[in-house]
Amino acid sequence: MIHCAEVNKIIPFGFVKLEEMYEMFNINYFAPIMLTQQLYKKKKFNENASIIFISSIMSIVGEGGNTVYAGTKSALVGSARCIALELAKRKIRVNCISPGFIRTNMTDSEIDINEDETQNVISLHPLGEGMAKDIANLCVFLCSDDSRWITGQNYIIDGGYSIR
Repeated sequence: MIHCAEVNKIIPFGFVKLEEMYEMFNINYFAPIMLTQQLYKKKKFNENASIIFISSIMSIVGEGGNTVYAGTKSALVGSARCIALELAKRKIRVNCISPGFIRTNMTDSEIDINEDETQNVISLHPLGEGMAKDIANLCVFLCSDDSRWITGQNYIIDGGYSIR
C-alpha cells in the first residue's frame, strides 16, 4: 500500500487557525493512519507486505509558513516507525518517503505561485527539478522482495534540498 494523499496550505505561524490544522491533520495524518489500521484489522495485508507513507522533506527541514504541514508530516514519520515495530511480527514493512518539491500538474494547481517563484523553489534543490518518477522508483523497490529487511525508515529524496 502506498499512501500519497495530502493537502498543504502555506500559513504563517501567527495566522494559523485551528480549523486549518484539523483539515491538514485529517488528510495528511489521520487518514493514512486510520486507513492502515482498518486494512490491518480486516487482514488485508499479506505477510511480507509493504506499507509506504509519502511524507515530505518538511518533516525534517523547517521553512516559514509550513508549521502545520511540517507537523502533520513529522507525525506521520514518527507513527510509521511505531507501526513498523508492531507489524514486524507479521513481516509487514512500514516506511516513509520524504520528497522535496516535485513539480506536477497537481502541485502547479495547488500552489498559487508564478513561474519565477516556482523556479526559485526549484533552485533550492541542487539537483534541480524533481519528477514523480524519482519517487516512484523508490516505491517500486520498497514494495519488492528486495527490500524484505527494510522497515521503519524515512527516505529523503529531495535533490539535495536538505543539505544546503
